Amino acid sequence: EKLSAADKHREFVVAVMKKLLEILISTEKSHEVELSIAKLFKELFLLPNHISLTEISKDVAIELIKADSSISQEVGGLLIKAKVDEWAESFTTGEIIKLSNNDILENRLAAREVFAKVAHRFSSETDSSQKELAKAVALLDSKWEDSRKHWFEVFRSFSQEVFTPAIVIAICDSVREDVQQFGREMIVRHFQEENGQEYLLKLSEHPSTDLQLFVTNYLEAYALNSPARLQHLKYYFISVLSRINKGRVAKTRVFRFLEMEAMKNQQAAEIVAEIVAWQSATMTISDKATAIEIMVKIANTYPHITLPISIQKPEVRHAV
Repeated sequence: EKLSAADKHREFVVAVMKKLLEILISTEKSHEVELSIAKLFKELFLLPNHISLTEISKDVAIELIKADSSISQEVGGLLIKAKVDEWAESFTTGEIIKLSNNDILENRLAAREVFAKVAHRFSSETDSSQKELAKAVALLDSKWEDSRKHWFEVFRSFSQEVFTPAIVIAICDSVREDVQQFGREMIVRHFQEENGQEYLLKLSEHPSTDLQLFVTNYLEAYALNSPARLQHLKYYFISVLSRINKGRVAKTRVFRFLEMEAMKNQQAAEIVAEIVAWQSATMTISDKATAIEIMVKIANTYPHITLPISIQKPEVRHAV
């Protein structure tokens, strides 16, 4: 079957462009050749419907991004942006995350354009959407500040309904301070009364000083008058009180809360006694003094509770 002149032209152009892309992907190319090919493609990318781009697959773009040269990697990102309408739905959340964390700015920008096209995957209350959003939390943890700032704004645009406690807590679990701060912002913004206890218990396990302080804001609302919750939070209290020369405000709040709860009933007092007694041996002088004061109050109120202190009654001396 004979090809028309137009078809022959198209076939030739596509074949040449594919060959040029193979050169970019290869490790054997001169810098000058690479620059020339990259320049050609950057001009073509301004014409997204150009015949030379129609038969290029997403796999080629991914191979370019994996190339050993930043020039070729950038072409990969530009190619994704040029064909984002066609390819966006084929990108997995994991691929978008990887692209967003890429060293080349154009690739990070490509990740943003892809995500914008498939944002519906993450913005509903369906189980599948929740699973995808849980994965997408990793976008916030990018090593690039420009990416983190962008994703903060994207997540702020989502409705309250999609932010389950599990997702917000996953954000707070980051080791990056700006991401933790964003997580705290999301808790305050999307806080729902019925989820308070879950936030308290899960966040109490976090090692961050800032998050441990943040948790103290919820103690009186969700752990008041509840020995069972005191027991659940025991290791949080120990963690806060164990910090040497750190977390002074959190320590003060925890000591005050424990003392208040200990005076309410013997069950709560036994739990508080265990916490402060356990920590008193390793505390700094000022903290140890506070711990001893609490133990003395417990001993005076509930004499049958075992404590590592002995209260001596003052000797009564009679005048001669």
